[in-house]
Amino acid sequence: MRVLFDQGTPAPLRHALALHEVSTAFELGWSNLENGDLLREVEGRFDVFVTTLKTSFTQSLATDNIDQTLIEGFQS
Repeated sequence: MRVLFDQGTPAPLRHALALHEVSTAFELGWSNLENGDLLREVEGRFDVFVTTLKTSFTQSLATDNIDQTLIEGFQS
């Protein structure tokens, strides 16, 4: 499974997903992308998008072609 961590997602979490291909927005040079632009890059390239942000753009992901995991209560 291809997994993308958004900014703010704790990078050490990737160790728990060792059987999957995990990338971060930072590693891919996508740190400065606006939400809509980020989603366009993610779609078709990743199966799961992991974020700590709860916004309207992440809430709309469930209807798109990507699964989302929201980590609530995490303070970076």
